[in-house]
Amino acid sequence: MDKIISILWHMHQPCYKDINGEYTMPWVFTHAIKDYFDMPYTAVENNVKVTFNLVPSLIVQLKEYSNFDVNDRFLKYIKKKQRSEYENEFILSIIKSTSFSLINKLPRFRELLAVPYLNIDLMNDLEVLFLLAHCGDHLKRNSELITELMHRSSFLWEEKIALLKELHQFVSKILPFYKEAFQNDKLELSTTPFYHPIIPLLLDINAAENLQRPNIFADFKDDAKTQIEMAIELFEEEFGKKPNGMWPSEGGVSKATLELFNTLGIKWTASDEEVLYKTNPSYKLDKIYTYKNLKIVFRNKTISDSIGFKYRFLKIDDALNDLKGLLKEVNTIIMDGENAWEYYSNPKEFLDAFYEEIGKYRVLTMGELVENPDLEKIEIDDIAPGSWIGANFSVWMGDSEKNRAWELLSQAKKALKERPNKKAHELLLIDEGSDWFWWYGQTNYTKHKKQYDHLFKSRIAEIYRILNKPLDDIYSFIIEEGERNKPPVSYLKPSSIDGKERFFEYVNAGYVEIKSSAIHIKPMIKTIKYGYDEEGNLYLAIQMKKLRNLTLRVNGNTYIVKKGIYENYAVDKIVEIKMPLCDKIDIDVLEGERILQKISFEVKKINFTWIA
Repeated sequence: MDKIISILWHMHQPCYKDINGEYTMPWVFTHAIKDYFDMPYTAVENNVKVTFNLVPSLIVQLKEYSNFDVNDRFLKYIKKKQRSEYENEFILSIIKSTSFSLINKLPRFRELLAVPYLNIDLMNDLEVLFLLAHCGDHLKRNSELITELMHRSSFLWEEKIALLKELHQFVSKILPFYKEAFQNDKLELSTTPFYHPIIPLLLDINAAENLQRPNIFADFKDDAKTQIEMAIELFEEEFGKKPNGMWPSEGGVSKATLELFNTLGIKWTASDEEVLYKTNPSYKLDKIYTYKNLKIVFRNKTISDSIGFKYRFLKIDDALNDLKGLLKEVNTIIMDGENAWEYYSNPKEFLDAFYEEIGKYRVLTMGELVENPDLEKIEIDDIAPGSWIGANFSVWMGDSEKNRAWELLSQAKKALKERPNKKAHELLLIDEGSDWFWWYGQTNYTKHKKQYDHLFKSRIAEIYRILNKPLDDIYSFIIEEGERNKPPVSYLKPSSIDGKERFFEYVNAGYVEIKSSAIHIKPMIKTIKYGYDEEGNLYLAIQMKKLRNLTLRVNGNTYIVKKGIYENYAVDKIVEIKMPLCDKIDIDVLEGERILQKISFEVKKINFTWIA
């Protein structure tokens, strides 16, 4: 049998709209002009038929961003000729969130970000450069205006407005392109529960195995069904027929999830290989698994994560040679379809070469894969609960902040059961989305954490206002400002000690935030992530302000901060160390014999107990 490759690109953004109808962060727009058109266009252009998974909350937002007058705070502010100090600060907070790889492609962009004070003309230049940095390959090749602006470093306000009008017009072409390609059988479309909730957790709190659980937890079973039904309805309305496939949010599955998908007529779904092996270690990736009428496939984690996190560091030929060495008889590639490309020097060049290489094999959509008569079908009557991150749900539950968010959500759910209201229920469904829990706690970092927190809590508060119920202590803090050392939430499994912090390696790590003090003569370490595996190996991922010729002394052992891979440690983007598990870490940062910084922290242990 020829080697089979099946690809699913997952396209997702949560609902960034506040209770007043204003989008508070522009990430749908920035990804739209770079990824949401370029990705399907490049696949169709290369005549490679793949599956695109479109989350309904993204579809709704793309439709609104087709309008030049969309109610988006950032876009409204940059359209103004005169702004307040607050408006300028907000604009800068968004612009400074741009990845370094995008900034570095436009030297003038990088230069302006280093200027301490920007007058209105320089702010205008910076805003145009921000928009240009996010333009994808298709726009850069086909827009005369963008081609002309890319060769300049200063711009008129009128040119910025003309650019924005063209970009909004471009966004309006995205969904029609997907629809036409789908109807002409050039690609497959699937979907996800509407606001991207973790369905297994909504259906049964017992899916949160080995995690500390919220003290209060409501019955969300009816909402799980509603989220799926809403997704099916929107998909049919937008693309002309019901979806066959549904990628569960974050690859999260459980037996109850499979049962619900099967009941609602979903024909195929997917999850991660670690979930498959957790279900039964003898199961193989090259089979199709069936639960009643529902077919299930599992992603090849190594290949998917290599494309997402490894190949950006390699030359294209080296990446493709590595890929060829990983290919087996059946290869299911499932990954985020938008974020990875910000870190590739030339994503279009990589994708063209990637599609050319896999075009040598038998490429099937997910729907075609599950119906392939050559593949063995294995009937299952159960599945281990888990997601595509660690085969568990620790990114969305277990941390004290995450659990507090669940408690607020549960109290609001109970209030709605007493006094049903359609508008308030919609707000609750939005807050059930995975993203709010993703950013709470220490598992993931964003400069915009307080904005996510505000969006989540303001919807809870609005539910109570609509229901005319007192808030009492419901609208209380979630973010814990005081705790600077958070324990790991599960075992770590770094793929290699190479000095590159790949997302999935340290997503469940403990987190130490370093604060300056008198003992820090010249602080060089910013943050430390840590964790350990089941074999008793401790891992440190140390982020430094500068990787210069310094020395780290860790519990008496010496590590030279010089780029390279050494025995049990490596230096590249971070300093990554593997050492025996211990109870405390003492670090000295030395320049010669001079100590620049001293750090001590307790190695907190994973809490494998939970509250019933």
